[in-house]
Amino acid sequence: MDIFTTIIDLIAPRRPSQVIVDTITADTVVDLIQIQHIQHTTCLLPYHHLTVQSLITENKFHHSLTARTLLAHALSNWLAKHLPRTSIWLVPIPLSPTRESARGYNQVQIITELVARQHQQSQTVPLLIRTRDTTPQTTLGRTERLQNMGDAFSLAPDSGQWLRTPPEVIIVVDDVLTTGATMAAARATLVTHLPPTTTLRALAIAH
Repeated sequence: MDIFTTIIDLIAPRRPSQVIVDTITADTVVDLIQIQHIQHTTCLLPYHHLTVQSLITENKFHHSLTARTLLAHALSNWLAKHLPRTSIWLVPIPLSPTRESARGYNQVQIITELVARQHQQSQTVPLLIRTRDTTPQTTLGRTERLQNMGDAFSLAPDSGQWLRTPPEVIIVVDDVLTTGATMAAARATLVTHLPPTTTLRALAIAH
């Protein structure tokens, strides 16, 4: 650590999660990938690992360019290995208008947009909107989470024009999978609108 950084840290100490993220490399994130298949969802990174928690926190609550770049690298790595020549739409789980307005961004969409720049066969397509504000899932038990997400999503107003020519694969993306209730609700909203030639998948950055 150089003397300038030391002085800055004394004046305005960095968050512990920020300190961790600032030491992470792309290779570190790739080394952390542990593929799990839970509740019909592919999960890339172990959330119990402090490094992964720090990346999620910095991206979600502090709009960290470093964190989202590293998380996007993990997703790009998975796509390159498993779907290298497949046309893909990445559909980020939407926030409610109230929450996105307060936060200023959708923490999942900023990841998928970075991935689309790196993976030529993919693009971010916001097919879903959240129809109502929902209680944060982390504050609820499993049964309450399932009830909380009932009818929480619908197709975006302009989704019809997109769905006339869907790709081979559509992947619904979220940052963290807990009970799977959010992902299940999102998939259920989309699945009946897709032709049999399109595969619908679900992916969480961490679990």
